[in-house]
Amino acid sequence: MRTVRTVERALWLLRTIAATPAPMTFGELHKVSDLPRASVHNLLATLEETGFVVRDGNGRYSVGLAAFEVGSAHQVRTGLLRLAEPILRDLVRRHNETCHLGILDGTEVLYVERLESTQPVRLTTATGRRVPAHATGIGKALLALRPDAEVAALYPTGLPSLTPSTLTAVPTLLRDLTETRRRGWAIDNEESTPGVRCAAAAVAVPGWPATGISLAVPLQRAADDRIAELGADVRAAADTLAARLQEFRIPA
Repeated sequence: MRTVRTVERALWLLRTIAATPAPMTFGELHKVSDLPRASVHNLLATLEETGFVVRDGNGRYSVGLAAFEVGSAHQVRTGLLRLAEPILRDLVRRHNETCHLGILDGTEVLYVERLESTQPVRLTTATGRRVPAHATGIGKALLALRPDAEVAALYPTGLPSLTPSTLTAVPTLLRDLTETRRRGWAIDNEESTPGVRCAAAAVAVPGWPATGISLAVPLQRAADDRIAELGADVRAAADTLAARLQEFRIPA
C-alpha cells in the first residue's frame, strides 16, 4: 500500500504531541522526530494553521480543538454529550427554552449540541455552527475564563459586528467579561441575533475542552428578572456538569 510520506510525518507529530502530558517545544519535537528542521517547521505550521495544534506564548505546542473534534468525536458523543444531555434536557423541561452546548475554538464558539423548546417562537441554531465568541453568551462565558490580556490579544484589529447590539470595542468586551466573572454567568443582549437574549455559564474541567451551556430566549420572554433566573439556573447546571466530568475521564 502506498502512503503519503508528508501526511504520515504530520500525523506522527500530532500523535507525539497528544501523547505528551506537557506542551512540547519545537526543539523537543525536532529532536524526537529525527526530521530536518525545515520539515518539522513546515509540518507544525500547517498543523497550527488548520487548528490541529496550538502554540502558547512560550512557543510550546499542544493539541488543538480540530484534533479534538476529529480524534475525540467518539469520546465527545459518548462522554461529554452523554453526561451533558440529561442536564440540558432538565433545563429545557423546566424553562421550555432552547438550550445549547458549545466549545470555544479561538475566537469562535462551536455549537456541539442543541435541544429545542416547544415554544412557537424560539431560537434555532444548527449543531456544528460557528459564531464569533464575543457576540454570544457561551463565548463570553468561556472568554471570561481567560485573563484580560489574553482576550485582548485575540482581537488585535477589533471586534466584528453581527447586530447593532454587538460589542465592537475590546475595552467594552473586557468590562463585560469582568461583570461576567463577578456574576458567574454571561448575558447576550441581542448581540448575535436580533430579538434574542441569552444566559450562559462555562464549564472548565482539566482533560476536557472548556464548554459552555446557554438558554436562548426571544425578547418578549426575556425580561431582566427572567434572564437573572435563567442565569442562576444555567450556572447551577454548569456546576453539575463540571462535577460529572470530574468523575469521568476520557480514555487515554
